[in-house]
Amino acid sequence: KTPLASIGVYLDTLESEKIPAEKKMQIVPRMKNDLRRLEHQVDDILEAGRFESGEFRLNLQAVDLSGLVHGLADGFTERGEGGAIRIVRNIEPGVSLVADATVIGRAVSALLDNAVKYSGGQPPHLTLTLRRAHHTIEIVVADKGVGIDKSEIDLIFDSDGNWDS
Repeated sequence: KTPLASIGVYLDTLESEKIPAEKKMQIVPRMKNDLRRLEHQVDDILEAGRFESGEFRLNLQAVDLSGLVHGLADGFTERGEGGAIRIVRNIEPGVSLVADATVIGRAVSALLDNAVKYSGGQPPHLTLTLRRAHHTIEIVVADKGVGIDKSEIDLIFDSDGNWDS
C-alpha cells in the first residue's frame, strides 16, 4: 500500500468505536512511519523536479557511508511489521567519502524499495553489502525477488522512461 492509503485506513480504524484503546495506540507508530515514507516520496518528487529544471546542486561533504547505510537498513527493517523485512548486513566499517549524503541515501533507498516491492509476495529477505573494492566503493542490494526480464535490463536507466516493468 502507499503511505497515503495506509494512513487513511489507520485513521478510519482510530475513528471506530469497536476498536479497543490499546489497539488504537499500536496504530500511532505505524502512522508515523507511513508519514515519514510519504515525506520521503514528496522530497523525491521535488528533487526530481529540481534535477529536470537544472536547479539541482550537489551538497558535497564528508560522508560516513558505513553509518549512512546502517541507518537506511534500520529504517527499512522498522518499516516491516513483525520483522517482515529481514536485512543481512555485510557493511564494512569506516567507509567514508566526499559526496552528497542525500543523493547517496536516495539511491540506496531506491534499491531497497525495489527489492522490497518486487519480493514476489514473500516476506523480503535482503542482503545489503558495502565494501571497498580496489579504488571504488561497492553497494550491493541482493534479494530473491522476481527480478528483471533480461530483455529489459538495458532500459533500466533509460531517461525516456520506456521501461515497462
